[in-house]
Amino acid sequence: MGYKVTVVTTLFNYKDYIPETIESFLSQDFIESEMVIVDDGSTDGSKDAVLPYVRKNNERIRLFDLQKNYGYSTAKNVGIFYARSPMLVMLDADDLLMKNGISSRYQTMINGGFNMVHAPALKLGKNNIISEDFYPASQRAKAYRKEDGYKLIHAQGVMIKKTCHDIVGMYDESMKCSSDKEMWARCLTRLTIGFDYNPCALYRIHPKQMHKSDWKMKNLNRLNKITHSKINSRRKSLKDIILLRDYVPPESALEIK
Repeated sequence: MGYKVTVVTTLFNYKDYIPETIESFLSQDFIESEMVIVDDGSTDGSKDAVLPYVRKNNERIRLFDLQKNYGYSTAKNVGIFYARSPMLVMLDADDLLMKNGISSRYQTMINGGFNMVHAPALKLGKNNIISEDFYPASQRAKAYRKEDGYKLIHAQGVMIKKTCHDIVGMYDESMKCSSDKEMWARCLTRLTIGFDYNPCALYRIHPKQMHKSDWKMKNLNRLNKITHSKINSRRKSLKDIILLRDYVPPESALEIK
């Protein structure tokens, strides 16, 4: 089957969440899609939780093992590199797709002729209680019209053409956090962007979320300064960014079947 959309999921020590994430992909009403999972050196048996799905789904679900922890930016780049579809969706290993999470964005992308589409994600909290997005959809819809609109683009809400990574480049592998926001800042000034008002994903709120790590909280001000510096610099030039056509994945990356 020729796939139209690849869901790229980076995985690090989320064995308790990844099965439900995969199930949300398999429950989609859009079947012309594949899922590429990149394990970023998990030590909790996450790969073992994924392998049964790989073996049951006839290469529609693929698993790549980086064999050590590189960071989520590298893992995302590996997923982009190995994706077999013209459209990409990023989905974290602890989050879930809505049933029409792919199809709705895909139709908005095709109908509008956009390079990228973003949509709201709802919050999934304790006891599986679903609540509204962090920002109203009307506010997110205007994000691409503002210089700082990257702050309102939710990572789980984006669908983007794979070829766009030859325009805006790949994720910055030197960044340990906020590389999504830095990527959207590059996209805002270089791509045609549309908005889909249908919620596309559930963003899980839980104590083990990576952005809540002690290391990030301790270094937050310094990390924010780095992010803003890179964003301001790359509004003018992408000379320090690797394009997809020049990208080489880590030698350790291994597909597991």
